[in-house]
Amino acid sequence: MTNGVSEAGSTGGSTGSEAALQPWLEQVEQSVRGSEVLKGIKGGVNELAKNHIKISEDYGKLHGEHETLKGSVKEMVKIPGKDATPEELKAFNTRLGVPDKPEAYEFAPGKVPNDDGIVKWARELFYGLNVPKPIGDAIGSAFNKFMDAVVDEEDRLATEAFEKANKDFRATFPDENSYNAALELSARFWNKLVGEDFKIFQEATGIGNHPVLIKFILETAKKMGEDTSPAGTGGTPKVGEGMIYDKTPELQK
Repeated sequence: MTNGVSEAGSTGGSTGSEAALQPWLEQVEQSVRGSEVLKGIKGGVNELAKNHIKISEDYGKLHGEHETLKGSVKEMVKIPGKDATPEELKAFNTRLGVPDKPEAYEFAPGKVPNDDGIVKWARELFYGLNVPKPIGDAIGSAFNKFMDAVVDEEDRLATEAFEKANKDFRATFPDENSYNAALELSARFWNKLVGEDFKIFQEATGIGNHPVLIKFILETAKKMGEDTSPAGTGGTPKVGEGMIYDKTPELQK
């Protein structure tokens, strides 16, 4: 005598094991019905459909990643072996970005103009070492920035030294009038020896007003007994034979 469940399970002559199969599984071919994968799906057709959709989506993502990987592999650079031909080495260097000639390297100029000799040397060095162009350009530009910093520091130190020397020099005079007289003597010295050309040179470089040079001229003038006519020097205006300062400037009369 069987109960209701057994009777339902035995419909169609099925055995107890077959009766345990889910109804949807009974609809697939006998050849795949015994798959453990299918037996693991407890949610029936709906779960099977969801699994199929998810697998399709995952496959799409995997396919896209595969194609990306294929593209990356194509872009990969194969390192030449020890027996590589010159052509293979050149092709390898080209892929790395090495230019086909030294002149292709470009160095952005800084405040200091590029020196043609240094540029030529750097280009040939980079090319001989197979340096990729972007890296070579960056090194050259970085060097120019470094040189700008060096020049700026040298200018700062020079200015600092000049200001200190000028301050110390001015401190040796009792008043501003005496200091201005020293400047006048220096200017007349250069004008007598060089003429108007020195004025142009002085305006361009400022070297004629450097306190060390002015001090040298004053001390030389004292040793030579030169004219002491400019106001503020403490002497009586005079002109001696063969003197450098052959007349007193109008502004000192």
